[in-house]
Amino acid sequence: MFALRAYILQLPSCRVPVLVLPPVPKDPSNDLMEWFEGSFNVFNNLKEIMLSAYFERIKKLHEMPTKARDIIWWPFTQHKLVPDGRVTVIDSRCGENFAVFKVCFE
Repeated sequence: MFALRAYILQLPSCRVPVLVLPPVPKDPSNDLMEWFEGSFNVFNNLKEIMLSAYFERIKKLHEMPTKARDIIWWPFTQHKLVPDGRVTVIDSRCGENFAVFKVCFE
């Protein structure tokens, strides 16, 4: 298992974190608390990786309206007159469905 992890990490295109859990006990009817306790650090690392990726993504989404105004040419638009809050950021698209990111100031 650890040899596979080492192999994957040495691939030049590997940008995905690889986490290895200890083997699950052969008899799952036994109490798995010991396995979960032994896996705590791996799950904690996974949580930290996911939170870090999420916050980085949100940071980029917050920066996009300013970048769009500074970089993209909008025909017939006075860019300085368009506030950041009026720029619609399309977060993702699947088919004809768009997910839009809007900052809510409360």
